[in-house]
Amino acid sequence: MSNKYKLFQTDDNPDKWYRNFHIERKKRTLELTKDIKGDVLDVGGGEGFISKELVSLERKVYIIDIIPSLLEKAQGSGLIPIKADIKHEIPFEDERFSCILLTEILEHIFDTDKLIMEVKRVLKPNGILILSVPNVSSLCSRITMLKGALPNWIDNYGPHIRAYNYYSIINQLKKHGFTIEQVKTNIIFIPKIRLLIKWNFNCLQNLGESIVVKARK
Repeated sequence: MSNKYKLFQTDDNPDKWYRNFHIERKKRTLELTKDIKGDVLDVGGGEGFISKELVSLERKVYIIDIIPSLLEKAQGSGLIPIKADIKHEIPFEDERFSCILLTEILEHIFDTDKLIMEVKRVLKPNGILILSVPNVSSLCSRITMLKGALPNWIDNYGPHIRAYNYYSIINQLKKHGFTIEQVKTNIIFIPKIRLLIKWNFNCLQNLGESIVVKARK
């Protein structure tokens, strides 16, 4: 089976679907960090689900979140935890980091432009932003809407207050002066036949469940 995709049937257990969503999203995100050098900041990273994989002797990896219990777990993974409310500011000086992770965060934020401007402020010139958002225009959501239901990520999976798709996140990043270098997705899901495709091609990303973007300042 190709490393680019894998096909398998799923049952009706949403936990299995959700687990595959995050595992594949993590893989795509880490693929985009392979050439990153210098210190990294994980914005709203919780306990460091992704960023703990980036800890090394060559770089420092900071993580900011508002929940102390998650930051305690992050510290145990070698991350440097900072308690902060990212809705207000990112507590670092200008042009501090070579790479910033902003994964599955924007959909929870009212003033997303303000947060992206803060991210850009603390990112070094030519620095890399790696960002992901759930895609409300995935193939699964399009099929679901034809049946009269709301798309995924609107009412089923937590307190999302912003809806994104491929075009809206790309346009927002360009509006703030970022250059898009690469776009990936994690899985494509066909609900009627319960078929989940782990997708790693540079095409049809707009049909996947998560949009993962590598952008340069």
